[in-house]
Amino acid sequence: MGIIIDTLEQDRARAGVASRPDYEISVEPAGRHMSIKFGGETIADSNDVLVLQETRLPDTYYFPRAD
Repeated sequence: MGIIIDTLEQDRARAGVASRPDYEISVEPAGRHMSIKFGGETIADSNDVLVLQETRLPDTYYFPRAD
Protein backbone atom coordinates (compact mmCIF):
# COMPACT_ATOMS: atom_id res chain seq x y z
CA MET A 1 0.00 0.00 0.00
CA GLY A 2 2.98 2.33 0.40
CA ILE A 3 3.34 2.51 -3.39
CA ILE A 4 -0.22 3.83 -3.73
CA ILE A 5 0.34 6.50 -1.08
CA ASP A 6 3.72 7.52 -2.54
CA THR A 7 2.21 7.77 -6.03
CA LEU A 8 -0.70 9.84 -4.73
CA GLU A 9 1.69 12.24 -3.01
CA GLN A 10 3.70 12.64 -6.22
CA ASP A 11 0.51 13.20 -8.25
CA ARG A 12 -0.73 15.76 -5.73
CA ALA A 13 2.52 17.73 -6.03
CA ARG A 14 2.39 17.68 -9.85
CA ALA A 15 -1.26 18.75 -9.88
CA GLY A 16 -0.70 21.64 -7.48
CA VAL A 17 -2.81 20.00 -4.76
CA ALA A 18 0.05 20.41 -2.29
CA SER A 19 -0.58 24.15 -2.44
CA ARG A 20 -4.25 23.69 -1.43
CA PRO A 21 -4.40 22.85 2.27
CA ASP A 22 -8.23 22.73 2.11
CA TYR A 23 -8.05 19.72 -0.24
CA GLU A 24 -7.29 16.23 1.09
CA ILE A 25 -6.82 12.83 -0.51
CA SER A 26 -6.31 9.67 1.50
CA VAL A 27 -6.28 5.92 0.80
CA GLU A 28 -6.83 3.58 3.72
CA PRO A 29 -8.08 0.05 4.36
CA ALA A 30 -11.87 0.07 4.68
CA GLY A 31 -11.42 -2.02 7.84
CA ARG A 32 -14.42 -4.27 7.26
CA HIS A 33 -15.77 -7.00 5.05
CA MET A 34 -17.58 -5.65 1.98
CA SER A 35 -19.51 -7.25 -0.85
CA ILE A 36 -21.35 -6.02 -3.94
CA LYS A 37 -24.40 -7.70 -5.43
CA PHE A 38 -25.79 -7.09 -8.90
CA GLY A 39 -28.92 -8.78 -10.14
CA GLY A 40 -29.02 -10.90 -7.00
CA GLU A 41 -25.51 -12.27 -7.65
CA THR A 42 -22.39 -11.43 -5.61
CA ILE A 43 -19.87 -9.86 -8.00
CA ALA A 44 -17.30 -8.66 -5.44
CA ASP A 45 -16.49 -9.88 -1.95
CA SER A 46 -13.42 -8.94 0.09
CA ASN A 47 -11.89 -8.21 3.48
CA ASP A 48 -9.13 -6.14 1.82
CA VAL A 49 -11.06 -3.22 0.33
CA LEU A 50 -9.36 0.19 0.13
CA VAL A 51 -11.30 3.44 0.49
CA LEU A 52 -10.19 6.61 -1.29
CA GLN A 53 -11.43 9.74 0.45
CA GLU A 54 -11.19 13.04 -1.39
CA THR A 55 -12.43 16.46 -0.34
CA ARG A 56 -15.86 17.30 -1.76
CA LEU A 57 -16.30 13.87 -3.40
CA PRO A 58 -18.04 10.72 -2.17
CA ASP A 59 -15.83 7.90 -0.91
CA THR A 60 -14.62 5.45 -3.59
CA TYR A 61 -14.04 1.80 -2.70
CA TYR A 62 -11.47 -0.37 -4.46
CA PHE A 63 -11.70 -4.15 -4.38
CA PRO A 64 -8.57 -6.22 -5.09
CA ARG A 65 -8.75 -7.98 -8.48
CA ALA A 66 -7.74 -11.24 -6.81
CA ASP A 67 -10.91 -11.18 -4.70
